[in-house]
Amino acid sequence: MPGVSVSVKADVEAVREMIGKARNGVVNRATASALNKAAKNVQVEASKQIRQYRHLPAATVKKALTIIKAIPGRLSATIIASGRPIPLKQYGAHTTKSGVTVTVMPESGSKVVTAFGNKAFQAPVYGDNVFVRTSQKRLPIKKLYGPSIPTAMVKDSVESALRVSAGDNWPKRFKEELKYRLEQIGFNVQ
Repeated sequence: MPGVSVSVKADVEAVREMIGKARNGVVNRATASALNKAAKNVQVEASKQIRQYRHLPAATVKKALTIIKAIPGRLSATIIASGRPIPLKQYGAHTTKSGVTVTVMPESGSKVVTAFGNKAFQAPVYGDNVFVRTSQKRLPIKKLYGPSIPTAMVKDSVESALRVSAGDNWPKRFKEELKYRLEQIGFNVQ
């Protein structure tokens, strides 16, 4: 038919332009975003797993877990557990008739705190922290601490649970993010 022509060149140029946009960081941005969302889910799971081994409030554990976010130029998200030994006050210390009791590990129950041959005491003037006398004299006293959060995170069961969580979350998050980013630049993705 001599009077009818179809130009495919314009369509190809549009596709090349969309592919060029996709190549220019869409995949990297989607990857970084998916990694960050998966890292946040792993952080929540880490808090749950750590609290199975340490009788601590979730806020205390969350404060010790830091996420180093992924960016398009560095496609790696890292969760770091940091911190020093935690004051026994955070482990639910309370004064009873037999002395100060704390629950460091949920499965072990409450234990009366003793050190240096003396029972511990709580000092309201010092923020209800747990102290013990280092000798039979009134002074000096020493503030007592429990284990830190990184010591619970290095347990094999916690590490394996976090790896499973990361493995489950990452593919789902990446698929969602890539679909969203491609739809933003004009690709129709199912």
